[in-house]
Amino acid sequence: MSLQHTLEQLIRFKTISGDHEATRDAFEWIKDQLQPVPLYMREHTHNGFPSLVMTTRRTKSPKLWLAAHVDVVHGSDTMFHPWVEKGKLYGRGAFDMKFAIACYIELLKELDIHAREYDIGIMLTSDEEIGSVNGTKALLEKDGYTGDAAFLPDGGGWWQLEECAKGVSIVEVTAQGDSAHGSRPWRGDCAIQRLQEYLSDVRAYFETLKKDTTKTGSEYWYPTMHVGTIQGGHSMNQIADSAVATIDIRYTSTKEYARIKKKLESLAKKHRRVTSKEIFGDREYGISKKNGEARALMRAAKQIAGREVGWTRSYGSSDARFFAKQNIPTLLMWPEAGGAHSEHEWIDLDDLAKYYEVLKKFVGQIARR
Repeated sequence: MSLQHTLEQLIRFKTISGDHEATRDAFEWIKDQLQPVPLYMREHTHNGFPSLVMTTRRTKSPKLWLAAHVDVVHGSDTMFHPWVEKGKLYGRGAFDMKFAIACYIELLKELDIHAREYDIGIMLTSDEEIGSVNGTKALLEKDGYTGDAAFLPDGGGWWQLEECAKGVSIVEVTAQGDSAHGSRPWRGDCAIQRLQEYLSDVRAYFETLKKDTTKTGSEYWYPTMHVGTIQGGHSMNQIADSAVATIDIRYTSTKEYARIKKKLESLAKKHRRVTSKEIFGDREYGISKKNGEARALMRAAKQIAGREVGWTRSYGSSDARFFAKQNIPTLLMWPEAGGAHSEHEWIDLDDLAKYYEVLKKFVGQIARR
């Protein structure tokens, strides 16, 4: 079975996050494809979310993890029936990120019985699109998996390695007020208005944090925020006695976020009856440009595909943050692809073929025993 055909088969599995039956069907198909390969297979389930772990040795700590998530976001039925147009394969997961799983399957099949000569682990999860708490995080923190390095093509750029990614903090802001009839606002204290005033000050503060980073190659490499949700009031003719908003904050360093957090708390004190608290957060992470695995991947790309791999920064996050917490350096780099989460998700088939050959060379250099 060719790399393209394997990817097409994977796309046909409607593995939307939370559809455990579809995930298990996909995992069973993957196991069937790899049946002749000498692998140690383990299945894990955390809060209903399945994960599949396969290793070439009986270990929880291989030299190299090849990691990916099988879950995808919603899409039209058409997106689960892949098609090819002008050298591009379209379908849900073609880019994010079933192409990686197809590469891993074909690599192991090609190694066949010689897989014993390698120290590789395949880690496949099913909840990345909704936070990864029951996937990569649970496998590393609860089930005790570790390793020397990880390859996770869920970030970076086209033939660009991810040097670092921003940290994230989701802050919940609550404003309290006093209800009254809408015709007599002077008798109440509008929580929505208090919340709006606080958010206006927060937005103004973040405007002061903007920097000119166009020369670094990461135009927006400074702290950002946006209001994700806002709720308040019970009736259109009643003064709201409470209001709640969530703020999505992205930052470039832990020290930077410490200053931001202190400022948010200070602004809350300024606005009477307003409080803020972090409800979710993960720190920034990255990899050294001197990392040995990164240099090996760059050499392989040059030798096999004639590609000069550079470095980039990511504004979003990935499961690499969980590997980073375990001090496992993680490589993130995409082939030519685009349209993730859209109705036009695609991957370039010729470039994918080159990417696969580079991956094969890289694994041979890093994980051969």
